[in-house]
Amino acid sequence: MNDTSGNGDKVPLINLTRKGKRPRKPKDEAKLRDYSYFYSVRIFAAEAGKYKDVQVCQKAIISLYGITNRRITTMKKYLSDKGIRCLDKSGRHGNRL
Repeated sequence: MNDTSGNGDKVPLINLTRKGKRPRKPKDEAKLRDYSYFYSVRIFAAEAGKYKDVQVCQKAIISLYGITNRRITTMKKYLSDKGIRCLDKSGRHGNRL
């Protein structure tokens, strides 16, 4: 995954997959989720000489990047709606003269 947005160090790696499980309850009572999310951190593996993605839990992502659960929720919603990772738009408001 190449990140050309220039903010690869600020945006956590979140991947999603479609859920394909069969419900255990009848269809009218079942509450199925559309997506399953996986979180990973990119680290440099010295023995291989290249970067490697390591899967971690959501709490680890929140702790490592210093972000809130709300930011994770917003990124997941953006990813599932548009199919791409959201860009970091910090400092880009247009209310200055």
